[in-house]
Amino acid sequence: MAVKCYFGYNQNKMKGLYMEYEKFKKILKENDLTLKKFSELSGVKYGTCRHWGKNGRPVSDWVESWLNLYLEKKELEKYRESIQTLMSGIKAS
Repeated sequence: MAVKCYFGYNQNKMKGLYMEYEKFKKILKENDLTLKKFSELSGVKYGTCRHWGKNGRPVSDWVESWLNLYLEKKELEKYRESIQTLMSGIKAS
């Protein structure tokens, strides 16, 4: 049985520790990610994501590093595809 935990937060004490909601939305938009898609990829319930930024609720502290890793992975996949294309061209020669 899963235990539900809620950790209260004080906006003044937590400032700087959490990603700002506007920054989160900007990163999603710049990378063609919807809130729904982020929810699916990260495994966070969509309702939880929708509540970030409301009534001072911060974006979870792990989100920024998760986004950095996700975007880095996407970039590396592009390089891998380019290398595979290059290698198949060399083998064909």
